Amino acid sequence: MKYLIEEWEIWKDKIVELIDAGKLNSEEDYRKAISELEIVFDADPDTAEGVYAKVLSTFINIYEDEFYPIDPPDQQHRKINKIIAHLCQQLSK
Repeated sequence: MKYLIEEWEIWKDKIVELIDAGKLNSEEDYRKAISELEIVFDADPDTAEGVYAKVLSTFINIYEDEFYPIDPPDQQHRKINKIIAHLCQQLSK
């Protein structure tokens, strides 16, 4: 039990710091979060390290949704089809 308390103390400040920030505010914050997630990615979800990984991944997802949005598949297919049609027209000339 003492080990678990010590483990939580190690990660608590990082978790609280992220939550207090409310979001990743810059590309630098985003890259730092990605680097930290790579370290704790395989952590057991029932540990403090695992909770930190979950919080990091949540904040990363929110940042990516805002700054790196991905079109829904049907829009992606339409764009690809337009590109293919354009290339075909260029080749047939």
